[in-house]
Parts: sequence; C-alpha cells; structure tokens
Amino acid sequence: MSRTSNPGGRPRKYANDAEKAKAFRERWATINVRCEPRTKETLRTIAAVADFTEADIVNAAVKFYAVNFDPWRQGLIYGGRMPTIQDRATRERMERERANREFLESEGES
Repeated sequence: MSRTSNPGGRPRKYANDAEKAKAFRERWATINVRCEPRTKETLRTIAAVADFTEADIVNAAVKFYAVNFDPWRQGLIYGGRMPTIQDRATRERMERERANREFLESEGES
C-alpha cells in the first residue's frame, strides 16, 4: 500500500515482504551441531511428547545450561577445560560424593 492511498496511515517498516521475512529470520541466531543418533532420537521423542519443535527443546536446554553454568567453579576461565572422569581431582570429588551419598542412605536404614 503506497503512502498516497493511505495518507494518514503509518509508513511501511519494510520495503517488501521479502525484506520483512529476512528481518524476522535475523532475530534468531543459528547454531549447527552434531550429536549422537540416540541423542537425536531422544530429542525427537521429547519434542513429539511435549508438542514442541526440536529447536524449542534444544533452545530451552541451552538456556538452562547457560543459567546453571559456573565457569569460575569449573575452572574454565583462561584456557581451562571441562572436567572429565579421567581427571584425578574430578574422580576423587565424585568418589567422595558417592561415599557421602551411600553413608546418608545407609544411615536412614538403621
């Protein structure tokens, strides 16, 4: 609709529909990732059960991780890396946590 046919109306924000569609797509960033086939199948199942798209599920998972991620505690700042079971300190911490959990569970049985 041109300005002459609607002189009191608001001017168009986008020149045409293609420009409007492009602006809509640019509101979201895209990330290409690889995952294991079983992860993809689980994602597909969750999306079907929850009635969301797979993109919605992944977006929610990434947001959850970002909110709960503490890089200072994990030691990932300044070139650190994610802890694995092969790391001695991580293995020892996990063993302590397991022993504590077993102790607390056995305490409730007596």
